[in-house]
Amino acid sequence: RYDFYRELAHEIGANKVAVGQTQDDQAETVLLHLIRGAGLRGIAGIRPKRRMSSVWVIRPLLQVTRRETEACTAAFGLTPRHDPYNIDQAYLRNRIRYRLLPWLRDEVNPNIKGVLAQSAAIWQEEDLYLERAAEQAGQKLMKVTGSKVIVAIDQLDSLPLALKRRVVRLAFSKTVGDRRNLNFEHTESLLALGAAAVGTVIHLPRRVKAWRTYDEIVLAVG
Repeated sequence: RYDFYRELAHEIGANKVAVGQTQDDQAETVLLHLIRGAGLRGIAGIRPKRRMSSVWVIRPLLQVTRRETEACTAAFGLTPRHDPYNIDQAYLRNRIRYRLLPWLRDEVNPNIKGVLAQSAAIWQEEDLYLERAAEQAGQKLMKVTGSKVIVAIDQLDSLPLALKRRVVRLAFSKTVGDRRNLNFEHTESLLALGAAAVGTVIHLPRRVKAWRTYDEIVLAVG
């Protein structure tokens, strides 16, 4: 879907694509990531904007509820188009939408969607702060030599655990271009290399191999 948006934007010379996710979508996303298991980046939910090549995806309705958007379209005599997949409860998101969120609203907090959206906004700022701190730390203790990414173990060990995890994930990203497929267990395995015997090797997703030298963790594809 987003590839289509990007291609269409390029065709018409646009540099922004506005999509219609609402506060309801944000609440569903936060719960979905919590249930599946995620770090701060995941539970922070949908970002108000993100870069897609030369195009920005913007989400101007994240603070607006689905009910408010429906009332607005009705006031203008418009009939929204409904995707049948959005009501199919074979999908976890739809079970959250039609079962879990209504239960939380009725039994726990009548403003549960607003609370989850507010929490997402807080977590997004904290995630951004930590990510910048990890990038700054990475510049000091990480180097790229040819196709290898090398992390200095002593400097890594001096960091708080929250930053350690982000730095090794950043090292993986520098090895293959992004962090896709790297889960919590993979991250912990990378950190454990710092205390492993010299020569220990682990295998990570996307054909990435990491090994311990005397004072470094080395990552490479192959």
